[in-house]
Amino acid sequence: MKDAFLIGRRLIAWERRTLIIGFIALALLAIGAIFDLRQALRSWLLGWAYWSNIAFGSLVLLMLQYMVNGEWGYLIRRPLEAGARLVPLMLLAFAPLLLGMGLVYPWTQPDQLTPLVEAKLLYLNPTFFTFRWLACLFLWTALAWALVGWSRRRDLAGTARPAPWLVPLSVIGMIVYFLTFTFAATDWLMSLSPRFFSSIYPVILIVGQALSALALGTVAVLALARTGLLGLAVRRRHINDLGNLLMAFVLLWSYMGLMQFIIIWMANMREDNNWFIERNHGGWQWLALALAVLHFALPFLVLLHVRIKQDAAFLLPVAVYLLVVHALHFIWLVVPSLHPGRFYLHWMDLLAPLAIGGIWLALWLRELRHAPLLALNDPAFTHLLEAGNEHQRP
Repeated sequence: MKDAFLIGRRLIAWERRTLIIGFIALALLAIGAIFDLRQALRSWLLGWAYWSNIAFGSLVLLMLQYMVNGEWGYLIRRPLEAGARLVPLMLLAFAPLLLGMGLVYPWTQPDQLTPLVEAKLLYLNPTFFTFRWLACLFLWTALAWALVGWSRRRDLAGTARPAPWLVPLSVIGMIVYFLTFTFAATDWLMSLSPRFFSSIYPVILIVGQALSALALGTVAVLALARTGLLGLAVRRRHINDLGNLLMAFVLLWSYMGLMQFIIIWMANMREDNNWFIERNHGGWQWLALALAVLHFALPFLVLLHVRIKQDAAFLLPVAVYLLVVHALHFIWLVVPSLHPGRFYLHWMDLLAPLAIGGIWLALWLRELRHAPLLALNDPAFTHLLEAGNEHQRP
């Protein structure tokens, strides 16, 4: 019976394909860097921001699931654990940006300094910037490895056994993550516009992380369920829960973004207003409109339908769509700060996410193969499989 829950050869084939795509794109990006290192690093930041967003979101959702103990989390736990295991790798992938920060971040360039930016240099300086990155690397890696390690050690047990320490670790870890990511979001993305400041900016990113990780987990569970690798574990109510959560995170992400816009615009501070003005002129206004329609209105209206939220055949493409459309958010966040005043996308802006994404997905699939697809020795999950009489295949 346990063999039915193990990943088959199909995942190995997907892993190889994505790895090949990633390495080809990475080679082309390396060639581009020879001719334009500044643009290559800026494109690397864009691709890194998107894919690290999913890895960090996997850690956030994993802790949230242990805290609330919801049924939805048992099915996507292994995809989340696979993503959380890549947190240290994604933090190390930021190293090229540390080495070349003078080509990316305006506050490192003397000719870009204004009195307001100079007042922030006690915080925004290369030494302190690197120290904060190292702190995130140490704390988040320890947290991810502890949560995933204890969960996987339970797989080796012969019988189901509780792991009460996972809940307090998740509570403490969530507090630590929110505090440290506030600094990280300020460093890695907000400081691209050093005159701009928003206290809700890190929260918007965290909600987006959870949305992306949930979408990937939903894709993994529904795709594996269709191949029969998850047996009868995935039931209609679980699909409905995942659909409801996707809609909730879409609404929360949209609400946070709208509140940031309204509060900053009402405050009428020139430094903060300029950040939005850059993104609403020169062609960027069409991307802002696309985000409002494609990232909020369309998925919200689609996920209002009960049938879509309860049928894997409908929910699977919706989850894939949310993964793709969320990339537009990072283009809107990052690129206007690097190319103010005009709409501009370099070919490496498209190649870098493909390079990082291909390698990231291959490693994620590899992590997914290292453990049973379901937490078989989790007492709560064992009870879930035994409860109820619903045995429909999605």
